[in-house]
Amino acid sequence: MNPAIVHSSEDPLNQVAATTVRRAIETLNSLGAETADHLNALSFVLMRVARADGLVCGDERLRMEEILIEHAEISAEHAVLVTEIACHRAQLADCGSSYAISRGLRSRFDRSRRESIVALLTAVASADGCFCTLEKHEIAQIAGELGIDPVEVLDRD
Repeated sequence: MNPAIVHSSEDPLNQVAATTVRRAIETLNSLGAETADHLNALSFVLMRVARADGLVCGDERLRMEEILIEHAEISAEHAVLVTEIACHRAQLADCGSSYAISRGLRSRFDRSRRESIVALLTAVASADGCFCTLEKHEIAQIAGELGIDPVEVLDRD
C-alpha cells in the first residue's frame, strides 16, 4: 500500500478541497427539481457536442463552464462540478437517454429558447477554434431532437 495515499487525507490542502467539493454538492442537491433538471439537461447536451469529435479539450470545458455560469446562473465552482458530472454521464449514456434528455428540453422551452440552446452548442463546438463536421452533425442531431429543422443548422456557416 502506498503510504502517500493512506495519509493523503491528513494533508490540509486535500481536506480543504474535499470540503469545497462537499459544499458544492450540497448546494447542487438543494436546487429545486426544475432547476436541477434544466442544469442537468443543458450540461449534458453541451457535453454531447464537446465529445462529438472524440476529444473534450480544455477550451471546450471552459466555454461550457462559462455558459453554465451565464445562462444557468450558477457559481464557477458549481459550473466546474456540473461540467465534470456531465462529462462522465455522457461517457456512460446510450442513445435513448441522450434523446430523452434533449426531448425534455424540447417540451420545456419555446422555440426561441431552444434556438438559443443550439447557439450555445455552436459556441462550445467552436471554442477550440475548430468547428468540425462531426460537431456540426451532432448539433444538427440535437437540434432535430429539440424540434428545430436540422437542415437549418447544417446550412449555417
